[in-house]
Amino acid sequence: MKKILFAIGFVLACGLIAFAANYTVSGMSFNGVMVGTGDTDWLTLQGQEGTNPNICLTHQPGVDFDIEIYNDGQLVCRNDGLETYSCCRAYTPGRVQVKVWSHSGSGNYTVTITP
Repeated sequence: MKKILFAIGFVLACGLIAFAANYTVSGMSFNGVMVGTGDTDWLTLQGQEGTNPNICLTHQPGVDFDIEIYNDGQLVCRNDGLETYSCCRAYTPGRVQVKVWSHSGSGNYTVTITP
C-alpha cells in the first residue's frame, strides 16, 4: 500500500492531498500508478469538489482497479466492477477521501472529479 505523506501534508495546487508515490494532478484530475495487486492510493479532497461530486476512475483494459468514496470516515459509495470506466456520486458534506486499489494487475489510472 502506498501511503506517503510528505512532511505533515503535501497539498497539491488543486486542493487535493495525495497519499501516493507516483502521481500527477491537473485541474480536478489525478493520474496515478498501481504497482501490483493489493496496491492502494488515497486522495483527500479539500472541499472544492462540492457536496455531491461525481468521482470517476479510468484505467486500461486487462486490470481490475476499484474505487471507494468515504465521507467523514464512512463508506458512501463503492464501484468494484471490471469496467475500465466507473463512477461514484454521493452526498459528501464532510471530509472526503477517495480510495483506489488494485484488485489485480498493474498500470496507470486517472481519477476525475466533477463538482
